[in-house]
Amino acid sequence: EAPPTVSPVSPPPTRAPTPESLPTTAPTPEPDTPAPTVPLSPPPTPAPTPTPETLPPDPTPAPTPEPDTQAPTTTPETPAPTTPEPDTPVPTVLPMTPFPTAGDQESCVVGLLVECFAPDGTTCEEAFPAGASVNSRPTSLSLRYIGGNCSQSFNQQEGLSSCQDLVPGGPATSSPVFIVAMSASLGTTYFVGNVEAGGVFEMTNNGDPLDSVVTISIFAADFEQTLLQTVLFDISGSIPLFMNDIFGSNQVVGWITAEGVVDSTTRTSLRYDYTLSNEGTVPVNLQNLVSNFTEGDFFFSQNVDLGGTVIPVGESLPPVTIQVNDVPLDEGRQLFLIESEVFALNDVGSQCSATDETQTFFGYILPGQELPEAKSTP
Repeated sequence: EAPPTVSPVSPPPTRAPTPESLPTTAPTPEPDTPAPTVPLSPPPTPAPTPTPETLPPDPTPAPTPEPDTQAPTTTPETPAPTTPEPDTPVPTVLPMTPFPTAGDQESCVVGLLVECFAPDGTTCEEAFPAGASVNSRPTSLSLRYIGGNCSQSFNQQEGLSSCQDLVPGGPATSSPVFIVAMSASLGTTYFVGNVEAGGVFEMTNNGDPLDSVVTISIFAADFEQTLLQTVLFDISGSIPLFMNDIFGSNQVVGWITAEGVVDSTTRTSLRYDYTLSNEGTVPVNLQNLVSNFTEGDFFFSQNVDLGGTVIPVGESLPPVTIQVNDVPLDEGRQLFLIESEVFALNDVGSQCSATDETQTFFGYILPGQELPEAKSTP
């Protein structure tokens, strides 16, 4: 379209004077020459031969009046110029920056993949199975003394394990006890000592696998050392033995096998790797990465400034890492929901983003606990 023009404002037209108010005064006529007076003649008398009468000269005719000066005509209005005067600058119309087109937006495509790893480098899914179990004879077995009688036992070795209370109510839940753990068939001692309520004791065999069946005897931690309870159970791996299984006053909390260490008594860390890639047709400039972590009522958010890092077409960056520390493993099976989004710009300023939702299970199911369910992804 043509740029807008600025037309000068014309002055209002001058009002034409009316004939009554003509500015020009009509010329004053010259004084008339009086006509000669002809005296009345008496009755005619015989007159001599008349002498030709000398007629008086004709009076001086009145000058012909000059025609009235016409009223000035109204000057027609000067039409506004359609083209500005040369010295009037034409306003410059700057072109608008076009909005990114659909093609521009489609060319800005960034990819996001989030993965979770345990401290030993295994995936969180492998490191924290829903029901971790002993698969072979362990070289170490850790148990927590929780007190209480045999009725609280919770395991899948019914008919293959045994528990006997030797005092009413079984061992106390708040007093220290004296514990002896040993092989059921070989008589090899794996642990002897005092244990506080809630304390953990470890059965070991100098690095060798423990016997397939073990017994644990619990005594009062006093001078008389009264026997309070005895239990027997299988740890060979051929019979189900899960994390947090309970045998009388003892709860399984960890082990070491040829497959590695499984321990629910300590806190751990979870490492989240964010792989960012360019899946579009032009380079992209990364802006920031936002990750929200939710576990029950617990929530925190992490915002990582990516500083305009450029990813060429078809390439990926080394993973950006966010680590979550002090994750409890002794509070049963839990679920972390991680919702992440990365933002980027292409070379024409079009913004694009990518999202990823990751769900991480950690910890081990407690006796009677309902497994948390994975959240549905919209």
